[in-house]
Amino acid sequence: MLAAFAQQTPHRVRLGDPALSARTLNGTFRADNVEGFLRLAESILGIRVDREKDGDIVLYAVRW
Repeated sequence: MLAAFAQQTPHRVRLGDPALSARTLNGTFRADNVEGFLRLAESILGIRVDREKDGDIVLYAVRW
């Protein structure tokens, strides 16, 4: 999923919490709607989205 987003945004989306790589997410997401996915991740999946000064987006687990 992150690889598909990388093709749609000039900024890198990466996992800041290695534990997130063990989580499975099933669904259909539009690769050109990175912002929509990030809003979903924050509101439903318990993921904190941090934006770095260079524009990169880093995902962290908040709750399980």
